[in-house]
Amino acid sequence: MADIVKELAGKQTVLLVVPSKKYDAVTKQTVKKLATKGSVAYVTLNKTFEALTTSFKKAKVNTENIVFIDAISKTLMSKPPQTDHAYYLNSPGALTEMSLVISKFVKHEFDYIIFDSITNLTTYNKGPVIHKFVSGLARKAEGKKTKFVFIALDLPDQKSMVQQCSTYVNGTVQG
Repeated sequence: MADIVKELAGKQTVLLVVPSKKYDAVTKQTVKKLATKGSVAYVTLNKTFEALTTSFKKAKVNTENIVFIDAISKTLMSKPPQTDHAYYLNSPGALTEMSLVISKFVKHEFDYIIFDSITNLTTYNKGPVIHKFVSGLARKAEGKKTKFVFIALDLPDQKSMVQQCSTYVNGTVQG
């Protein structure tokens, strides 16, 4: 697996393309490394805050430096548990809301934002909308302290979308 800290050196945005079989391990390792280097905002479109926290703690990831932007919990329960470590979005398809919340984390100078994952966006939006969204997020990082890691699954039916999104970031890494 690529050293994500080294890959981010001199870059604001990186697309981490991960084979499905390695997704869980690579994601945990990426979060673990970045959480030791600074503050992390973790945008999740497929797992709840509670599920991720449990999973990360089992993997010995220090979650004290992590705030979760959870786009899935409100779709599963009407009132997710309140905590200082999670912001709940209405749904993974609420891109305007998501963009506004992510902007606040950039403004508060979080060291890293991990977006998990752009391939999950295809469930809720079409390619051109996703391209515009990823491009907009990448532009938010320009000239800022915050570095973005966009995770994408390496899936045959997502190749063109991932390839298009790779044009908006400073580097693409195979996970």
